[in-house]
Amino acid sequence: MEITASEMKKSIKRIYEKLDKVSPVNFDCGKLCGEICCVYDSEDYKNEELALYLLPSEELMYEDSSDFDLYYIDSSEIKYPHSWKGKIYLVKCRNPPKCDRSIRPIQCRTFPLIPHFR
Repeated sequence: MEITASEMKKSIKRIYEKLDKVSPVNFDCGKLCGEICCVYDSEDYKNEELALYLLPSEELMYEDSSDFDLYYIDSSEIKYPHSWKGKIYLVKCRNPPKCDRSIRPIQCRTFPLIPHFR
């Protein structure tokens, strides 16, 4: 059985809602760190270059967004991780940190946590 784009988008919305409920604070977490995940700036990563990888099918949330630019790169253009094949979708906030927080990506919602699998 194949999952439709509409069903997948509903599933991602439910994931977003669940992540919103488990936030350790009941306010905009960006207030704690000065939205560093949105406006991070250093010699290596300038704000205009900052983009977030999306999980598979998460790009469906950004197809019509006025707050984020959606684009992709070919997996052959990056060296990590080797298991990724085909298109790798990313989003870039058009006006950090003034985005629609209700559709911010999972990577943004979980910052600064990074999953590690053994």
